[in-house]
Amino acid sequence: MTEVAARAGVALRPLHPGVDDPALATFYVADAPDADAAEALRRDLVDLPGVQAAYVKPPDAPP
Repeated sequence: MTEVAARAGVALRPLHPGVDDPALATFYVADAPDADAAEALRRDLVDLPGVQAAYVKPPDAPP
């Protein structure tokens, strides 16, 4: 995963750093430079063995 992210120019970081729960320790987040890069990274990550899901979070919008 880290190699795929590095090729995309981003770093993965734990979504829940320091947790003891093994299920939560499997979640990661990356900040992509733009929507196209985020989608390309998502496509590459979801094809990796062991990756169950990858998604691009839509930008926050006011209510």
